Amino acid sequence: MNIRYIEIKDEKLLAVGGAMAFINSKINIDLREAAMKRANESELSKMKELYGEILQMEEDEAAILFHPKLRDMLEEPEFKAVMLHEEGHIVLGHLLSPETEEMVECEGINIINNEDYELQADSYAVSVVGPTTMKRALIKISKKMAKENGFSVKHLYSNLKPRFMAFTDYKSSAK
Repeated sequence: MNIRYIEIKDEKLLAVGGAMAFINSKINIDLREAAMKRANESELSKMKELYGEILQMEEDEAAILFHPKLRDMLEEPEFKAVMLHEEGHIVLGHLLSPETEEMVECEGINIINNEDYELQADSYAVSVVGPTTMKRALIKISKKMAKENGFSVKHLYSNLKPRFMAFTDYKSSAK
């Protein structure tokens, strides 16, 4: 599957970690067209400016959307780890038919909330970049999100612990 990498300067993307996998499904196309019909001229202009490349995607085409601040915040290997994590969601089929109860809205973006999918996508990335690079990327992103959203870093780290343990398990099983 061909995957596009699209830089999006929408600040909402930062609220979900700075990157996300996207498949231009029929549902997404219908929702986008409905939103465009409701939009006034100013909103429509902003949508085209922010999402121009997405608006031109074919049905079932895949993309990884990322905010340029994510690239600025991470070293190149860490950025690659995040892109591979998002690629993992696409390659592993996580976006094809999410269960409704797994969908959550965050800053106007619908995301899939499934811990198993996150661990699988992490493992996909770790198989290429290794656990240390993936951990560094997750820690940097978590610190940034904690600071900007007033979260406790300790709380975010406790949420990362199962992912870090999975890296250790992955490393042990790969030997």
